[in-house]
Amino acid sequence: MNIVKSSAVDKIEIVNVLDFKVLQVRTAIQIIEDGNVISTQYERVCVNPDVDIKTLIDDVKLIAKQVFTDTVKQAYLASLEKKSAPLQVA
Repeated sequence: MNIVKSSAVDKIEIVNVLDFKVLQVRTAIQIIEDGNVISTQYERVCVNPDVDIKTLIDDVKLIAKQVFTDTVKQAYLASLEKKSAPLQVA
């Protein structure tokens, strides 16, 4: 009996949020026994435009470099400023 646990990014999605984009990265974690997958579990993380691209794995890094343009980064930062602005009462 040979049991192996493996994990690999199996899906990278570009998601529009308001005026900017984020990446959703899904990792599949599989338990394999004698060559047969007996269990699969998924983990998902969201990658925002302000990420340090150097910290990403290569596949995600390639997409992030294309998607996270200066315009997208500025829109993301502007959305953060709107969230942190005090609420105006009329």
